Amino acid sequence: MRSSKRGWFIVVLLFQVCFLISISLSNYSVEWFGKELRLKTVPVDPRDLFYGDYVVLNYEINDIPKTLWQEVKSPVKGEKITVRLIEEKGYYTIESIGQGKPEGAVEDHIYLEAVVSHIRGDSIFVEYGIEKYYVPEGEGKELEEQRGEFDVIVKKASWGNLKISRIEFIES
Repeated sequence: MRSSKRGWFIVVLLFQVCFLISISLSNYSVEWFGKELRLKTVPVDPRDLFYGDYVVLNYEINDIPKTLWQEVKSPVKGEKITVRLIEEKGYYTIESIGQGKPEGAVEDHIYLEAVVSHIRGDSIFVEYGIEKYYVPEGEGKELEEQRGEFDVIVKKASWGNLKISRIEFIES
């Protein structure tokens, strides 16, 4: 009976260790196997730029014209949608948005899942989960002074996960 409890303890312990390792590997596997996307950033209100040790990023693909919506029913706040991107001049831009990945999806297009944050006038504002970039303590001031002058390189895994890979400053 005592060895049975010990066996279960070891199984539960191994399960927890495997679970923690899988979380870590999931994050690294996006970096190793993900497709690289270059996104343009747009300036944000400097008062909202820093919250501690991370920078708030706003991309051109966050603010989407309603004319790109492909569905009959209008989107609502909190709804998960699919954004189709195409590469133009080295940057990924929005081609269309809708509810879910369309049938017969083209391999060359990139599909990102997003959540509708709010709708204002003729724009749909969405979030992808990559709007915060954590920086080492003390490096945020440099980014604040150069906001809008850098690109964000994002990696997208084939299973849909997104990760900010790095920030590249635009040469002027």
